[in-house]
Amino acid sequence: MAEPDRPRSPFAGMVDLSARTPVRVLSFGEIERLLAEHRLYLETEYHQGHRANFSSADLAGRDFSGLNLLLQEARLNRADLSGARLSGANLVSANLESACLAKADMEFALMANAMLRGACLREADMSGAQLDAAVLTRADLRKANLRGAGFRDALLDAADLSNARLGSAFLVGTSLHGADLRGAYLRLAKLDGADLSDANLGGAEGLMQAQLDRAHCSSGTKLPEGLTGVEDARRWRLEINPVSQRVPPATHSTLRRRGRASLHAHEEGESWPSREKYANSLGISPDDADGEYIKS
Repeated sequence: MAEPDRPRSPFAGMVDLSARTPVRVLSFGEIERLLAEHRLYLETEYHQGHRANFSSADLAGRDFSGLNLLLQEARLNRADLSGARLSGANLVSANLESACLAKADMEFALMANAMLRGACLREADMSGAQLDAAVLTRADLRKANLRGAGFRDALLDAADLSNARLGSAFLVGTSLHGADLRGAYLRLAKLDGADLSDANLGGAEGLMQAQLDRAHCSSGTKLPEGLTGVEDARRWRLEINPVSQRVPPATHSTLRRRGRASLHAHEEGESWPSREKYANSLGISPDDADGEYIKS
């Protein structure tokens, strides 16, 4: 195909595609066939059908809404999904490494354990999306709408979240080491146990001291004026306020296949220190700690 005739995404200018594998152009019929074979692949527990391979495919602007889209474990690495409509799609454990999802509509998408390393999600709408344990290392999330999204135990190291909307986002146990959160909106975001070491939160809006008190910062963490970080959040919980500031139990998402995939949460309590360890942290004897120590 001559270069001037090559299909070009209207969002292509938002991300450098020069180093990417040339896009694969798929007809609507080919896309439907791949989706049908993938659904059969999952419903028969990998005995029939085929795992969908949309690697480097041009899916820019595609409207997948209303299709009960099931792309769990699908290959979408380096695909161009810019401007695509993926609301409520099941992308659990999908490979979206280096994919372009700029300005994509992904409200309430299920993306637990998905691989999104190096993906471009600039200005994407991911409000209410489920991304527990997903890998978003070095992902571009500038100006993304992440309101109410779940990132428990996700990896966002060195991710660019500048000016992103993270109001009420669930970032418990999330690793944000070296992440850029300048100008991000963080009102009511849950940061319990989050790793903010070397992260840049300069100019972040809606961030309160109480949120930072539950997170882990480092000497390299940059915070808005007037706020301070706790360099060892676990020490803070055990020694300063070991009972009332307990982090809520972790919720881990698991997937049940058979026709239609759904996420079910189960709780796993966080272990508490022994009576002796707790007493030592306070500099008192174990017997004296009986009145202070509450064991779950």
